[in-house]
Amino acid sequence: MDIFDNIAKKLTDAADYTIKEAEKFTGTAKIKFAIMNKESSIDDLYLKIGQYCYDQSIDSSVDNSIPIQAACDEISQLQNELKALNEELASLKNYKICVECGTKIDREMAYCYKCGKQQ
Repeated sequence: MDIFDNIAKKLTDAADYTIKEAEKFTGTAKIKFAIMNKESSIDDLYLKIGQYCYDQSIDSSVDNSIPIQAACDEISQLQNELKALNEELASLKNYKICVECGTKIDREMAYCYKCGKQQ
């Protein structure tokens, strides 16, 4: 009976490991999808700002300063959310992001290999 218990334990351990890795993969995919959506939203806002500026240059009576400021504020908010998502992704993938230049570096590194900033 001992050999069957041993086999059952190994199968249970393997199943637990597989489930854990699948959850990690799913979490990573969800974060990457959210990052892609945030980046797309930022790009759309940049286009809107460009359109507002163009409209204002064509017709000087148009004042788009309020919509431009609103779009800029939204971009700032999305960039903060994007930073948080990238940090979460880095944590899942066991790396960190340099506080100075944004390079992906090993968690154990005290300095960024790209810019030299102490972490």
